[in-house]
Amino acid sequence: ADAFREPKMVELQQFIENEADQLLDIALAKSSFEVQTEFSYPLAVKTICKAIGITCPDITWFKSRTKKLADVLDLGYVPDAYAPGMDALNDLIDYLKE
Repeated sequence: ADAFREPKMVELQQFIENEADQLLDIALAKSSFEVQTEFSYPLAVKTICKAIGITCPDITWFKSRTKKLADVLDLGYVPDAYAPGMDALNDLIDYLKE
């Protein structure tokens, strides 16, 4: 509840603006830039982590685990996705315990 009060929202807004600026600075230094993988996804993950009060993991590591977990949670059950998805879930649980 306190996480969504005005002082925290102002802090989160400043965090988002700073992160967006950093990601855009990186983009401007490159000859090409992929908006979803190099801006939107990292910004969203970092923002969620900040909002819930956890340290942001390595984005590549996090994306790999969440993709495998999403494959298991998809409405179309895919047996081959189950074991990697459960491994990913356990990795994320272990990360959150640290």
